[in-house]
Amino acid sequence: MKIQNIPEDTIQSEPIAIIGMACRLPGGNNTPEDFWSFLIKKGCGIKEIPSDRWAVDVFYDPDPDAISQSVSKWAGFLDDVRQFDAHFFGISPREAASMDPQQRLLLQATYEAMQDSKIKPEDFSKCKTGVFVGISQSDYRTVQELRLTSSEIFAGTGYALCINANRISHRLNLTGPSLAIDTACSSSMVALDQGVQNLHSGTCDMAVVAGVNVLGHMSSFVAFSKAGMMSDTGRISTFDESANGFVPVSYTHLRAHETKANL
Repeated sequence: MKIQNIPEDTIQSEPIAIIGMACRLPGGNNTPEDFWSFLIKKGCGIKEIPSDRWAVDVFYDPDPDAISQSVSKWAGFLDDVRQFDAHFFGISPREAASMDPQQRLLLQATYEAMQDSKIKPEDFSKCKTGVFVGISQSDYRTVQELRLTSSEIFAGTGYALCINANRISHRLNLTGPSLAIDTACSSSMVALDQGVQNLHSGTCDMAVVAGVNVLGHMSSFVAFSKAGMMSDTGRISTFDESANGFVPVSYTHLRAHETKANL
């Protein structure tokens, strides 16, 4: 699995292979195959904000001038962000309860991408496997900071953005670079670029590239509404004259990559 005695210029010129994928996407799409079928059927994963996230009626108002209100009550939500097999990943129930759902989703999807690659998970730790996660916010952190009585010792690692990458490296014993990358809307694409660059440079033999976003608090809805960025119809009309804003989306997607020299 490890690159040995290969000239640097050869490494840089080797093509990159995607060897495994996994995802959690709105519309009940929990595998790449689900999502492909969803696209073929022209499905829509946008829906009204579920009642188990926050009270829609408290903050929704179609009037854009309403104070601390959002003009939108629609988004792309994952069906379930609470289920997590902490024991499988060697995490105590107490620590798991303090983990941002984004960390949980990333761990699960990373393991599934490894399975999809048909390479044993333990073989990823036998070479330099890097982790590059695109992530720009933690609504879970906002929720936890509002709980002024909370004194949980795992809170710091539970919602720090960097830990979304580091948790994968730590739990799956991966020894390459481990980075959380925040460039706002382009975070996932920049994470992919960093993964490819590290493979080409030889810093990594393999790379896990991921993007994640979980909508868990109304603050971003209100902020984007006041900036005039949110669609008040819950629909996106890209490149169309009827376009009136964007719709937030929750997602997790993973790719496992390696250079052709490893195949």
